[in-house]
Amino acid sequence: EAGAEGRLLNSVEGSGQTGRGSEVVVEASSEANAGNGMRDGPGEEEAKPLSVLARLERARGEIKTAKVATTGFAMRFSDAIADLEGLLQTRREDMTRDELVDVMWERGSAYMSWAKRDMANRDASTLLKTACDCFQQVLDTKPDHEASLFNLGLALCLSASLKRGSESGELYIRAEDAYTRLTKLSPNSRIAWYNLALAAYSRATVTEAVHQSSPDSSSTEEALVLLYKSALESFKRVLVISPNDAKATQYARECERAIRRKGYAVDSS
Repeated sequence: EAGAEGRLLNSVEGSGQTGRGSEVVVEASSEANAGNGMRDGPGEEEAKPLSVLARLERARGEIKTAKVATTGFAMRFSDAIADLEGLLQTRREDMTRDELVDVMWERGSAYMSWAKRDMANRDASTLLKTACDCFQQVLDTKPDHEASLFNLGLALCLSASLKRGSESGELYIRAEDAYTRLTKLSPNSRIAWYNLALAAYSRATVTEAVHQSSPDSSSTEEALVLLYKSALESFKRVLVISPNDAKATQYARECERAIRRKGYAVDSS
């Protein structure tokens, strides 16, 4: 059976639209920001060919191409990011709040997509850290920006999969925090609850591995059980929203087995 990290990379979901599940590992799409009021006024594009909107759309095109390119994707991501960073440096004062949010969000998504194209690359961890910083900047500007909360959680989970031991666990804790905030904004979002549950489950398995390799670690059996119970509760929330969810059912059973294996009872409710 694949380890927790492999399961994470194959199971973390994302569509960018909370409540609408997708079975592939992708960051939130640009459509998540649609309707933010990012539009030029009548005739403005003719007067300013390189408006914020035009440059943002150009960067989005580069990112879209980079995601599917078989060669040269790093240069395409780099070009798109440079264009977005140029916007932030030279046109920040001209932007509306929503335009600023869109540019920062696209920048973070570009960094994360770049990392995901080659997770084995030694630069992937740095790219993901920068992506997290970008999404946090959006949240500093707009705390209820759901797409950034989702992508922050995803980038943290991907970062955790590249680490080991307590460092990995700390990243999962931060991911859980992002997804918990998202579930409060969208309490009926299956995908938010699922990723929260999977981050908690992954933290439990990482913590258990540390405990097994270092019996003197601070983790206790009771603490491990609480981690698995936390993950189980979130998987149960998924099943309330989507009763026939096969993945959530499978993981819920794994949590129950882990709890019973340690001699604790499982709440049947």
